[in-house]
Amino acid sequence: YLDAYLEAFLNSSEHHFMLGLPVSYYVFTDTPEKVQNIKLGPQRSLSVIQVQRHTRWQDISMMRMKTISDTIESDIRHHCTHVFCFDVDQ
Repeated sequence: YLDAYLEAFLNSSEHHFMLGLPVSYYVFTDTPEKVQNIKLGPQRSLSVIQVQRHTRWQDISMMRMKTISDTIESDIRHHCTHVFCFDVDQ
């Protein structure tokens, strides 16, 4: 999914999402080595969070929410005022 969707999503976001404001992108993936280096605008950053691979869709969905929640609690809430979550392959 990274190959097919992530670059297009980030390029679109860079042109349309919260222009002129600082944005931190967090990519949660079980294949962090596949995240391409994408040029971002000023005040924009990309962090890649490695997640465990699961086979059942129920586990994938549940653990995705847990990982996002844990990351918000431990890191994001200390320096961000808003959080938007997008499933890039939708």
